[in-house]
Amino acid sequence: MKKLFILLLLAPIAVMAQVPATSAYNTDEAEFFLEDEVNNALSTPDMIMCFMGAMRPDLMVGTGATPTSAVTYLALVDEAKCSSEGNVSQGPQNQSASAGAAANAKSASISYTEAIVTVSKASVSAPMIVKAWILFKGDEGENDQLIYTLTTVNGAATDETPYGDFVLNYTGTELGTDVFEGYLQSSGTGLEWRDIYQDQQMGQIENRAILNFGTGATGNGAIQYVDFSQQNPTQNVDTYAYTASAFCRQNQSVNGAPSGAAELCFSTDESAGKKEVFGYKLYDSTTGEQFDLENTGFGIKFVNDASQTVFGWADYWGIHFEESVANSITNGKAFTKDDDSGATVTAAIYNGKLIKRTVEKVTLNSINGLRFNAWVDINSLGINGAEYKLYYDSANTRFTITHSFQCGEQGCADTALENPVNITAAQLTGANDFYGFWGWAPGFGAINIPKEIIATPTVAAVPLESESDVALADYPTTLYCVENCPRYTEIEALKAAANADPSNVNAGPLANENVYGVATNNVITYTLDSTNYSYSAGDGGNADYGTVSDALRGKINETQYNWGAYSGALVTTLSSLSCDNDNNYDYCMENAYNGTVTEYYQWQTGHERWNTLRFLKDSSGNRIPFDQPLQLYFNVPDAAATYAEYAGKEISLDFGGGQSLWGLPGRCVNTTTGVFVEDCRKEGGGYWPWIDLFQIPKNESTGVVYTGRDSTGTKYLVAPAQGAVFLAVDAASVGTLTLGSAAGLPTDAPTNVGPTNGGANYIGAEPAKPAKASVIHGELTGD
Repeated sequence: MKKLFILLLLAPIAVMAQVPATSAYNTDEAEFFLEDEVNNALSTPDMIMCFMGAMRPDLMVGTGATPTSAVTYLALVDEAKCSSEGNVSQGPQNQSASAGAAANAKSASISYTEAIVTVSKASVSAPMIVKAWILFKGDEGENDQLIYTLTTVNGAATDETPYGDFVLNYTGTELGTDVFEGYLQSSGTGLEWRDIYQDQQMGQIENRAILNFGTGATGNGAIQYVDFSQQNPTQNVDTYAYTASAFCRQNQSVNGAPSGAAELCFSTDESAGKKEVFGYKLYDSTTGEQFDLENTGFGIKFVNDASQTVFGWADYWGIHFEESVANSITNGKAFTKDDDSGATVTAAIYNGKLIKRTVEKVTLNSINGLRFNAWVDINSLGINGAEYKLYYDSANTRFTITHSFQCGEQGCADTALENPVNITAAQLTGANDFYGFWGWAPGFGAINIPKEIIATPTVAAVPLESESDVALADYPTTLYCVENCPRYTEIEALKAAANADPSNVNAGPLANENVYGVATNNVITYTLDSTNYSYSAGDGGNADYGTVSDALRGKINETQYNWGAYSGALVTTLSSLSCDNDNNYDYCMENAYNGTVTEYYQWQTGHERWNTLRFLKDSSGNRIPFDQPLQLYFNVPDAAATYAEYAGKEISLDFGGGQSLWGLPGRCVNTTTGVFVEDCRKEGGGYWPWIDLFQIPKNESTGVVYTGRDSTGTKYLVAPAQGAVFLAVDAASVGTLTLGSAAGLPTDAPTNVGPTNGGANYIGAEPAKPAKASVIHGELTGD
């Protein structure tokens, strides 16, 4: 898929090649897209082209009984991969441990959109005709939409025709009524798009665009679009132009009246802008060929109550279907593998999962400047109990609090303090109500800073944690919890409060929340329910969320407890949490904080499916294994100007296969100045985008990762695969380019191809769904 404004004109950084020059590492090209108002307004044609590419009719044409026979097949498209709008987050993001874990799991969840496709040619040399019926499932309270498309492909993309020669007409219907129609067509050096949508509040909305491709890396065009970012949406017309060195745009009108807006120009110099990488690829460090996980998943299907075949996917992360279907899957549900074997597999679903954490130690000075989130409650120093973001300042032997975790109309996130709070090491060691920090940082995971090591920052005494899965057979029969203990009583109270009024939920799902220490009678003792593989604290039920309706799930997501429940350290031997200091506690978190406890467990549960344990069993009842994400370590180059407080540090990442590499830290960027900012709020309303603080460079010396800490284990080369670029302002280019003309916007009426108003152009009723998928997001999988 190519986005309509692919920035192949960005000046690449030269790399000295040690792996073969012909290897994939050196020949693969990254695609970076312009993140700009104009390009964002082109998200609909962008998605259309992505869907068409993901359905791969070119692979299926001619596979029938004869080369000219029509072929009808099922394609599954990963809608999230085709949605450019959701790739860049806006505003501050919650970077707590629970938020990070939930975000990683959620990002790995897959939801496929089904498309039934018929492709044909009248002769071998004739145009390819593609008809498609695409079903978009509505969100809760919304109707489904069935989209009819008719595409005539006369020629493939070439250097002279960047998007090929084709005409695509589409009509969207809802409950049998047309709700939108449009077309996208390309020939020669131009591409046109027109879309007409019937909105219940605004009436008819029209979007149009023209793109003219010039010689080399040049072009211009115009676009008409609706801006929904304001309280009262407006109809806008912008014109633009680009060369190899600059991109310029100008708003021409708002609601039909000249706007008088000034022309804005931006430099296409890659080093001057800010980048957000959506995906990285890994390569063998010797051959330069792409590395990937081998057993990442397979397709599954079942027949629902309406006798319809429903298709999904299973992998290490769980069982994935369209959202409403995925949430309705129950334990013991049978599926058929979507392959030639047709084997039966069974869903195993449990309402929580147990994680094992292993501890190793580093010095406090080694994490100098590293920002982490932690609960801080030091009344003697005037710091009220709350979640904060802070860092250690080795030059001044102090900690600085920069953000507090706050909730508002836009949700919950870290919010910059008006005045950062400095706490000296002497103040902390002298505070009787301070026992240490237990925090979490992107790229590092859990970070525990015991009180007693703050005075010795050069001693390797700061515990860092790594995690691993626990097999059901290895779940301990008994676990003990001192702090942050999910419990049936608190979970049920949270569910009831959220159901009544999500805006008035003031208590979470944890007993002993952030208490540090307890008397013996307040220790939570968990007993394993070996039937449901959950744990009970003996208070009436299991410490999990149980079955949650779609309505309640939505309400819980409106609360500050929308990440689920994550326990503190759980141990099999209670004495390992005995208190050594005179603080009137029988048991406390001191030994967990300071790394004396080198292995412990964590119980995770919640209202979303990624808070649960989901996997498949074979016909013998055994769990079907998949490759789990590969934990990797990246030694960040020691250049503070580029890598900020992470310069010179080693961070942990997870590779989930394909282009999925998680764990890089992020921050908001002011796209006007190109500077990272602490306060994500824009003056006048809205938020600045949240992007990765830095990227892994394509460089055989510095752009490498290892499977072990301290540059040990297997070494892989890393290279960005795709992403977005926020260009830097280039005032000198204003007035130097010839902008496109709004007069060139397309005026031809769309051709309706739907059943209600399509007439002779109607492509016909949706064919019966094939029994198996032939294409899964661009990959040919069957006949």
